[in-house]
Amino acid sequence: MKVTYLTITNSRKAGGLYNSVRNLARNVMNLNACEVCILSHNDKFSKEDLYAYEGIPMQFYSILGPANFGFSLNLKSKLKDLAPTIIHQQGIWTYSSLINLIYRKHHSVKTIIAPRGMLDPWAVRNSGWKKKIVGHLFEYKNLRSADCIHALCQSEYESIRKFGLNNPVAIIPNGITLPQSIHFERDHEKKILLFIGRIHPKKGIKEMLQGLALLKKQNHGLLDDWEVHIAGWDQHGHINELKQIVEIHNLTNEVKFVGSLYGEEKEKALCRANAFILPSFSEGLPMSVLEAWAYELPVVMTDYCNIPVGFAHKCAIKIEPSPNDICEKLSTLFQMPNAELLEMGKRGKELVSQCFTWKVVAKQTVELYKYLLGNSSKPSFVYED
Repeated sequence: MKVTYLTITNSRKAGGLYNSVRNLARNVMNLNACEVCILSHNDKFSKEDLYAYEGIPMQFYSILGPANFGFSLNLKSKLKDLAPTIIHQQGIWTYSSLINLIYRKHHSVKTIIAPRGMLDPWAVRNSGWKKKIVGHLFEYKNLRSADCIHALCQSEYESIRKFGLNNPVAIIPNGITLPQSIHFERDHEKKILLFIGRIHPKKGIKEMLQGLALLKKQNHGLLDDWEVHIAGWDQHGHINELKQIVEIHNLTNEVKFVGSLYGEEKEKALCRANAFILPSFSEGLPMSVLEAWAYELPVVMTDYCNIPVGFAHKCAIKIEPSPNDICEKLSTLFQMPNAELLEMGKRGKELVSQCFTWKVVAKQTVELYKYLLGNSSKPSFVYED
């Protein structure tokens, strides 16, 4: 069994795929059930970020034109050389979908497509006219003819069905690698509410800052003990708009833009933070929230993060991505005693340990591969209606 993970760039520019694709490939490979390879393209950050793939077989295709579309002259030949029995495509709306569609017309291969949240309503509406063009050209056919669609959660499964796809759908979440040793440094003069992710409008950072401004007007004293750290790489200059909001509302003492964090720097930030926030309008299943729980952080997030079990397990506070609701919920968070914050964080660690480790995810994924190849019965997480 030869599995190719067909994806976009292999750097931080891939967003959540940067972590999820390589960790899935690594843990599937560690089960010794199949040969794996990641087929991706490089960009300006790849030289810095490829260290994270150490030990994972990789092949690279070149691209021309806009990186978001990923047009390539050699992707088809690279795929042919790999000769996979399974293509596990990661993400949609790019040129790789067309090559996947063309390749399986002429070769015996099973195809799984993981939209990674890209079929959620907000994501479909975003740059909707471009997606309609790509859809009619090849993406709709690529999706409809796949052997299986890989959803990360129940909500994504529902979005897939609402999109009109009747394929078998496997619900397999993202996973997390639990840190082996943690040295917390959380006793600060001011507690830290941390955001880590792309600096992009869909993440709801603008609404978070507006909510923080409302809170400062209503109860300035609550911000004496907290500050917000925003970490991540900027996309399309959105960070400039956010910095303007901070200046307009006089939040420079409460909000810090700390840049992109990777490796040890990211671990240190998670060890220093006292809570984590993701006020997003659209996600697949965000790795950042799972990582926050792995570091015993209480989480503030929206329903659109698609991890409702976090609310049921009482390790997350639910918010709407609107300034008024964020103001109200941050007021609640900022008044919580330390003991309550710590208990929420411990429940989060317990949740990911039970349900979201990469070992569990990899075993389910290999079970799916075997089923599609006719070597095992249908798994309980595969739905055909």
